[in-house]
Amino acid sequence: MYDRFFQIAYEVKNENGKLTYVTRTPTKEEAKEGWECIEKASKQGGCEAIRIQELYYRHGVGEKEFGIAKNTEKADYYLKLMKEHCGY
Repeated sequence: MYDRFFQIAYEVKNENGKLTYVTRTPTKEEAKEGWECIEKASKQGGCEAIRIQELYYRHGVGEKEFGIAKNTEKADYYLKLMKEHCGY
């Protein structure tokens, strides 16, 4: 699930033997699928997924791509989850 989110959110390019990740703008359907994957992984206790949600809500970095606006209340919730379940 976590991997599917990154397949949707980023394009991997291999230039001169170097892998680079470029943010892409998914379709609405892809964006919905990607964010659902992160939410599902988070609910299953996936620390990486919880961290992604905290970052996206804390900084609003997914607003254009996923419609995830900055929301400090949700960010604080996921930060608390990280501390409780992941030891961060």
